[in-house]
Amino acid sequence: AVNGVEGISKGDTVEFTFGDGTQKTYTVGGILDGDLYSNTAIYGGWFLIPTELIAENSASFDVSIRLIVKANDTELEHTTISLEKLVDMSIRQVGISIIGVTLFLLLFSIITFASTIITNIATKKREYAMFQSIGMTWKQTEKMALCESCVLAVGSLILTLILGIILGQILIKGLISAGIFYLSYTFPLALFTVYCIVVVLIILTITISAFYSLQKTPLVERLRIID
Repeated sequence: AVNGVEGISKGDTVEFTFGDGTQKTYTVGGILDGDLYSNTAIYGGWFLIPTELIAENSASFDVSIRLIVKANDTELEHTTISLEKLVDMSIRQVGISIIGVTLFLLLFSIITFASTIITNIATKKREYAMFQSIGMTWKQTEKMALCESCVLAVGSLILTLILGIILGQILIKGLISAGIFYLSYTFPLALFTVYCIVVVLIILTITISAFYSLQKTPLVERLRIID
């Protein structure tokens, strides 16, 4: 059966291509004009196909976009509770997936940032030694390295903020278009704040540890380092 699709009449044939590449031609058996499924369409019109026919041709692909449940007054409360649990489980699964991907990206970015800081300090050993040879103290050199790392961090955080908002909205819009229409985008301020704190701690930890390690190497030896 079909509803809301222009140019389709009873007896016409329509060809479906399923997600696994399977193609199948069906004959339209009727036109539905009632209101029973009027609120189930996302794109204005739809086809109603028995599940058995879909399973015969594409058992691994689910084309359902709505679940319609009919219950009498005596079973309505129990049915509503069961449906709410089902929806909550679905939302929780989607949420866990998104959070998992987000945490992976955050972890990857933190590791990359830490590696960048370490590499930056390691390649400037001789430069720091030259500054110290003309009178800079350890504390002054360490503060300079901290400032350099902070400038790099601020740039990275601003870029993360801009790209995060844009890509987050694109992701949610894509999921909504795919049928997960109950999602909405909210900037994760708490998570971003934690990320900023972690970045600051990484800068302090790596810089202080690196300079503590450099103190064990004589100035003359560090001046001889060839980049």
